[in-house]
Order: sequence, then structure tokens, then C-alpha cells
Amino acid sequence: MSNEAILVLEADDSLQGLLEVMLRRDGYDPVFVRDGKAAKRLQLEDFAVMIVDVSLAPSTLEVGSRLGMGFLHYLQRRDPARLRRVIVLTGLASRDLPRDLPAVAYFLTKPFDIDEVRHAIRACIAEEVTTT
Repeated sequence: MSNEAILVLEADDSLQGLLEVMLRRDGYDPVFVRDGKAAKRLQLEDFAVMIVDVSLAPSTLEVGSRLGMGFLHYLQRRDPARLRRVIVLTGLASRDLPRDLPAVAYFLTKPFDIDEVRHAIRACIAEEVTTT
């Protein structure tokens, strides 16, 4: 692996820990943020892949955004092509997802299989993405 940087937008400490172990073991360089405001302050072009939890608690989001969607909408406005490198993780049932969820490379429902995450990351880096 080439130490690709991966941004992980996730508020759950235990899930952050799991993803950190997996990503580092696989040779990636993960950067963790807990909310969209922190993610927006980063150089997003530096990240090969972005893993975003759309079920972030509303208290961790800026005013006006819902369920982690603020960051995805920001990305959609700023650089929509980068959505091809986004993996969404959610604990929400598909019927509970916001209707305006932008199209992303991969959509994985919690609990997820760690091999699914690995596959999605490799495919995003190779830009061999599926349609969602």
C-alpha cells in the first residue's frame, strides 16, 4: 500500500477505533474528524477516499444540516467529482435516509462487513465505482 490518506467523518469512538485499526493495518493513513465543520477546514484534495457517516448526531453538525448531510452537500457544491471517492456509512434504514442524499461511490449500512469497506476503498482509489 502507498499510505494513501483517508478522511473518516465519524462521531462514534468505538467505530473510529475499529476503522483506525483496519485502515492502518492495510497501510492507509487515516485522519479522523467528528463533524462536517472540522472536515471543511481540511485540504480535501489530499484524501484518496472519504468515509462519511450520514447518521451523525444532529448536535455534532452545524446549524441547518441534518444527519451528516451538510458535509456531503458542501462537497457536492464545491467539487461534485469528489463524490466518486466517498463511502457513506449509516445505521439508518433506507426508508429513513434523507431524499436529497447525493450520489456517492458506495453506500454501506451498519453493521457492515469489514471486507466490504476494504473493497470499497480499493475501488474508490482505482476509480472503479458502482452506481448507487
